[in-house]
Amino acid sequence: MTPRPSASPLKIAQVATVAISVTNLMKGWPRFLHEQGFEVHTVCSPGAGLEEFAQREGVRRAHTIEIARRISPLADLLSLWRLYRLFRRERYALVHSSTPKGGFLGMLAAWLARTPARVYTLRGLPLASTTGVKRRILWLCDWLTMRAAHRVTAISASLRDEAVALGLAPPGRITVVHKGSSNGIDVERFTRRSPAPQADARRRWNIPPDALVIGFAGRIVRDKGIVELHAAWQRVREQVPAAMLLLLGDPEPEDPAPHEVLESLRGDERVRMPGWQSDMVAGFEAMDLLALPTYREGFGNVLLEANAMGLPVIATNISGCRDAVADSETGILVPPRDADALAAAMLTLARDPALRARMGADGRARVERDFRPQVIWRGLLEVYGSVLPAGTVDRLRDG
Repeated sequence: MTPRPSASPLKIAQVATVAISVTNLMKGWPRFLHEQGFEVHTVCSPGAGLEEFAQREGVRRAHTIEIARRISPLADLLSLWRLYRLFRRERYALVHSSTPKGGFLGMLAAWLARTPARVYTLRGLPLASTTGVKRRILWLCDWLTMRAAHRVTAISASLRDEAVALGLAPPGRITVVHKGSSNGIDVERFTRRSPAPQADARRRWNIPPDALVIGFAGRIVRDKGIVELHAAWQRVREQVPAAMLLLLGDPEPEDPAPHEVLESLRGDERVRMPGWQSDMVAGFEAMDLLALPTYREGFGNVLLEANAMGLPVIATNISGCRDAVADSETGILVPPRDADALAAAMLTLARDPALRARMGADGRARVERDFRPQVIWRGLLEVYGSVLPAGTVDRLRDG
């Protein structure tokens, strides 16, 4: 019997706005697709670490096209044209885009190029924290993105429900893979090893070993609740003399935090602001709890990463966060823009080590059970199978 020839790799593109979204939000996913028989290309703005990521993940080609994060009509038209030309030239069987601008331009270009299978992952809704003309523009962009896609996956159930409520897509058009999240959580990486790493991490930032460290990880902007965090911290620092605040992230010119808030934080001897860390494990090692009082969130991966490290978390009761946090079990949800409620939650956990330990342990168990990356990848592969010609995924696997 003549052996059946192996299936040819199916060429697909993963599109995001910036390089860090590819390298941080897609770890392991291209390698998984490569092992299933796909030829994977990535498309995003130029950025550090992209080539290394491509080599490590088995990405065949990493295409760089400048995509502005902010609304910029002329630059956006140029990016759309370049994406269209790339898709026409490469003739991808499937284009999968995500992040707001990369998702919009990627889906629109794929639709114009008549790419036969188009998938969009909704990671958040920037319009949720905007008003006026900008909100209407963002709504239209999201609406067009979801109309151009054959399938839409949302990274959380509450984000899907919010998109449906806003009229962006009908309920049957948006699905959630398993329990949600951007890419699952690498529980082997995010594991608290022993007390020694905590001591090392604290020494790095000149934090006393016996301090009660409240952490924050994210962009230091209004949208992430930095104003409320600053106000809540003033109350906590007065009532818990051993407390310190560790902010892992960088200020950004878009949606900047008030100057007086940043100056107050920078001048506080009990606040550490080392900037964004490529190795977040060390940051979590230094913390006793994590607070993320964000105004909007697609899911809140950092909350699950902290839980995986055995940390209790505090977050706002908004779309995305309420999926990432099991309220009163793995952390505490507070109303958005409510500094008093945030301070009360911070004080509750700061004063109760047994509660911190219980919530941290329950958070770790939940991440291990529901948010391993392989579960998300298998679910996304089923989504691909639903938009590609029947039997395509099975033939690639068998090949």
